[in-house]
Formats: sequence, C-alpha cells, structure tokens
Amino acid sequence: MNKQSAQFAYSIAPNSLGLTFAEARAILRAAKTLHTWAEHECNGTKQQESVQDSTGQWVETGRWFWYNPNTGDKCGRAIDLETGALRRVAAICHPAGLAFLHQGDPRGYVLKLVKDGREYGVPS
Repeated sequence: MNKQSAQFAYSIAPNSLGLTFAEARAILRAAKTLHTWAEHECNGTKQQESVQDSTGQWVETGRWFWYNPNTGDKCGRAIDLETGALRRVAAICHPAGLAFLHQGDPRGYVLKLVKDGREYGVPS
C-alpha cells in the first residue's frame, strides 16, 4: 500500500466517508482494477467487439477481446472485470449513503466517491 492508499484507508475513508477499513480496502482494490481496465482500453489492447446488424449499423456485442496492438490481430476473449468492480463499489457505497463516479480516463482518479456534494478521489 503506497502513501496515498494508506491515507485514504486510514484517514479519509473512516473520518470523512464513514467507511470501515475493510470497506476502504475493497474500494481501493476495485479502483486498481478499474484503473488497469482503463489503461488497457486506452492503449487499444482490450476492445469491445462490434458487428453489423441487418440495417448496416455497427452494434457492440458486449464481448471483450484482447488485441495485439502491433499486428491488430484478435488474441482471445477478455473477461469483463469492470462490471464486477463497479458492482462491488455500489454494494459498499449505497448502504453507506455515498454516490460514486467512474470515468474511463486512466490519467486521473478513475473512481471518485461523493458525499454531500464533495468528491473524494480513490487512489489506484
């Protein structure tokens, strides 16, 4: 656990957000998963499959695949870790009266918790 993660788990989560240490650790782990997912999406190594429907429009199938960025070849099916991480965060936040924001840009906080209009970035 780095300094920012420790500060979140030991200080911000219990004092400002009313979360237990175990809940804070679970949210930190989910934030790390979401950050890694966002990096892979941004780099193009993980992409959602799209197919053409009968009208000629491209539609996303909901299936994720690994891609080789050097050759553009599809390498294999990727497990959707993003949905599970968001479910775990929701299961912790909603009973605690917190909202959360998820953004797909890996350059900042991918996950933010919101309480009384104030945003708290979750380090990853």
